[in-house]
Amino acid sequence: MIESLRILLIHQPYRLYGGEDRVFEQERDALIQALGKNQVWIYGADTVYSPTWQLPFHLLHSKEHYNKVFQLVQEHRIQVVHVHNFFPWLSPSVFRAAKDAGAAVVHTLHNYRRWCVKGELYLEKKGICEQCIESKSRWPAVQQACYRSSTLQSLAASVAFSQFESKGDWEAVDRFIVLSKFQEKWVLERGIPPEKLVYKPNWIGHHPSVPIERRNGLVWAGRLEPSKGIDLLLNAFQQVSLNIPLTIVGSGSLEAALRKEYALDERIEWKGLQSPEMTRQIIGSARYLLQTSLWYETFGLTILEAMQMGVPVIGFPIGTRTEFIEHGNNGFLTEPGALAETIQLVYDSANYPSLSKNAFTFASTFGQDQILSSQLQLYRSLITNYEST
Repeated sequence: MIESLRILLIHQPYRLYGGEDRVFEQERDALIQALGKNQVWIYGADTVYSPTWQLPFHLLHSKEHYNKVFQLVQEHRIQVVHVHNFFPWLSPSVFRAAKDAGAAVVHTLHNYRRWCVKGELYLEKKGICEQCIESKSRWPAVQQACYRSSTLQSLAASVAFSQFESKGDWEAVDRFIVLSKFQEKWVLERGIPPEKLVYKPNWIGHHPSVPIERRNGLVWAGRLEPSKGIDLLLNAFQQVSLNIPLTIVGSGSLEAALRKEYALDERIEWKGLQSPEMTRQIIGSARYLLQTSLWYETFGLTILEAMQMGVPVIGFPIGTRTEFIEHGNNGFLTEPGALAETIQLVYDSANYPSLSKNAFTFASTFGQDQILSSQLQLYRSLITNYEST
């Protein structure tokens, strides 16, 4: 029975709230609604009050979090532990703790951190980067200070992940969830056994759409970081002669510099960090969403939320975007160097009503009910396997 499931969700929130945090929250709320609040437990390290000097004691194998997770599983007879983000405070000790305490373990691959300490497979001024995979060493990450732009922290992260591999901590995971077919193919090619992989995309909720005649301008939403292509977008927008607004939603390390550099362009409106609800409202009022990320991404929640509101997407043909954006049907794929030209060409397209309708139709296949049902079925199948052994 579904009602008998006892689930522990583990997630370490990011310093800057983002898509992974939002996906965790929506899964948490949906599982509580489906199973009951007494059947779902939540665990995450409280880093707000944890001094940074304590981090090295957690990085390799956090005994504190191992013990707490182990006790939670045993005390409440938890059957499945589903881990979202765990690094750097929790470490794979949470996988081992859950397994040792008798639970099945599921881990969603929200990023590529198992292979890349930065998690993005992206290097500024180079683009997609798989140097550590190709060299079978994490030394390139140290040389290029990939983790938090720090050589020392990159060394620490590289040592930690090397140890996770050598100790076999990843073996404690029964199933890895991949969020797209692109990611599934990529991960399979990197050696994770196919029997351990489960394709389960994120779902999107239903949000009201704005009538086409009231939509105006372009919108970009995300972290203002080099890998998201925000600086490339703003540079391209200077070449667009149309007098249309561009709304930027989000914050990040590039925000102050970009605001200053483009302060004279009155077409650009900077909204800063907004709530998910307000972000969706802003996106729904735009004519197009721009998705300029330069790394593979593991999903593309913003793309599908825009489409669900009938807003077509203009994006680069990188990773999952080739899976979601059907060129000329629900949006447009364009190379980075042709972004300005594409915007100029399609903004007032006579085919816009059809693009909008097709975008909505495509996004409707990512509804909550069906995807949540498959997630619960995954949990049940793991419990059945455990009980039969």
